[in-house]
Amino acid sequence: MSDSGQPPRRRRRRNSAFDDESNHPDQSTQPQHQGQLTRTERQEIVDLLRQESADNFLKRAREIGLNPATDFAELNLSGVNLSPASLQGADLTGVNLSQANLSNAELNNANLSQTNLQQTDLSNANLNNANLNNANLQQANLQKVNLSHANLSYTNLKGANLRGADLQGVILQGTIIDAQTQLDHPWRKILAIFNNQVTEDLDLRNANLNQAKLTNANLQQANLQRSNLSSVDLSGANLKEANLSNANLYHAKLTNANLQQANLQQSNLSSVDLSGANLKEANLSNADLTGNPNLSQANLQQADLSNAYLNGANLTDATLEDANLQHARLHNLKLQGAKCDRANFQNARFPQEDDFSHISFKGANFANVSLYKLDFSHSDLSHANFEQAYLVQVNFSNANLQQANLQKVYLGLANLSHTNLKGANLQGAELSEVRLEGTIIDAQTQLDPTWRKIWAIFNHQVTEDLDLSNANLSSQDFQGMNLAGANLQSTRLSKSI
Repeated sequence: MSDSGQPPRRRRRRNSAFDDESNHPDQSTQPQHQGQLTRTERQEIVDLLRQESADNFLKRAREIGLNPATDFAELNLSGVNLSPASLQGADLTGVNLSQANLSNAELNNANLSQTNLQQTDLSNANLNNANLNNANLQQANLQKVNLSHANLSYTNLKGANLRGADLQGVILQGTIIDAQTQLDHPWRKILAIFNNQVTEDLDLRNANLNQAKLTNANLQQANLQRSNLSSVDLSGANLKEANLSNANLYHAKLTNANLQQANLQQSNLSSVDLSGANLKEANLSNADLTGNPNLSQANLQQADLSNAYLNGANLTDATLEDANLQHARLHNLKLQGAKCDRANFQNARFPQEDDFSHISFKGANFANVSLYKLDFSHSDLSHANFEQAYLVQVNFSNANLQQANLQKVYLGLANLSHTNLKGANLQGAELSEVRLEGTIIDAQTQLDPTWRKIWAIFNHQVTEDLDLSNANLSSQDFQGMNLAGANLQSTRLSKSI
């Protein structure tokens, strides 16, 4: 008994679990757990293990009952050889691992926040998705380490060697480097940009920034030509006047980014998220916008989309006013709520049976387009230009085509019921098989005399001149119409009722 009347503690022998004679674990000793051991007790065990064996540290720790995934937190493991440790998901918060050997270690998903890794060898280690927030990695060897998706916010990397490191998707907010930090191109520049440090050199051509997190980064006028930006997060970034021509932006996130006057010519924007982005006056000519890209609420005013390929693009509530879409390939677009006033669709390629109803196309240019079964019902197409367009079974019912140019248009089986054609120019238009019932015209509507007579007949207007000779009235429904006294000599009436 001790002087206090309590039995003496056998902490050192019980927790070290060593047999003095054999220098091997006492097999009768039961494994201990962190809940039973204080930090001091765990440190004493670690210190004894370091004295016993430098090469089998982790193995001996487990034999004694320590769980490296939880029992090393806040301990001093400086200089320990943990290569090639398997510590996936381990809690190493606040551990002193300075000058330790962790080369080839598996530390993915490990928590190393506030850990001291100064002068530690982590070469070829796997730190994928690891948390290194506020860790000290001064002069650490991080060559060829996998840091993809790791959290390096406010991490001290002064003098560290990161040559060949994988930094895809890494979090760099507040990361500290100095002139001695060794980084591959272009990460020193990216760190400067990310941490709002002044840098005049924004030449990032051919850079591999796959999955990088660059939210709110200032990349104004940056040269990112031919860069790999697939799956990069540039939401809220300033890319005004940046050069992104031929860049790979597959599946990139650019929500609310500023891309005004940016050059995206021939870039890969497949499956990109540009919702809410400012693309005013941007050059997207020949860009690949396939894979259902999201451009909802994007500003594409005066943007150049000529020869671009938009497949499944979501342009809901987007602004396309004065945009250039000449020769663009437009398939399965979502344009609900979009503003397309004065947009240039000349020679653009449209899909069959798309829905362009209830959209503003005021002053838009559709010259020379071929449209089949497109629905423009209830859309505003006033002042639009359809000259020499080929429009088969297009639905213009209830659409506004006031003062539109429809010269030499082919309107085979088009639906013009209740369409407003006041002041529209339809000279030379082919209107055979067109439904004119309820169509609205006025004295300023330029219409071939024969078709004005036919319009009058279909809309029960009084007309004395019923000379319809040589007219093509194929597939017209004259049921209930008054054709008394009409001249139908040489008139084509095939499929008419």
